[in-house]
Amino acid sequence: MGSGGQVDLEDVPSLDLLTEVLHRLKCASKPDKHLILIGPPRSGKGTRSRIIKDEYCLCHLATGDMLRAAVAAKTPLGIKIK
Repeated sequence: MGSGGQVDLEDVPSLDLLTEVLHRLKCASKPDKHLILIGPPRSGKGTRSRIIKDEYCLCHLATGDMLRAAVAAKTPLGIKIK
């Protein structure tokens, strides 16, 4: 790694670089979207979100996972949640 946590691109395989560039070009042409998936436990939200995330170049945030991590880390929010 370079300074400041940056990756030295000479250390990254060419195929990986090309794949990433092509993915970013594909995503740059897609309109911005904001989606919220709501459903009961085990209804397929996580499965569907992975498919949607890849197809539409979105970020996947699982609030349940985030809240469980806050409880496990005993953050001020995690303490309130518990």
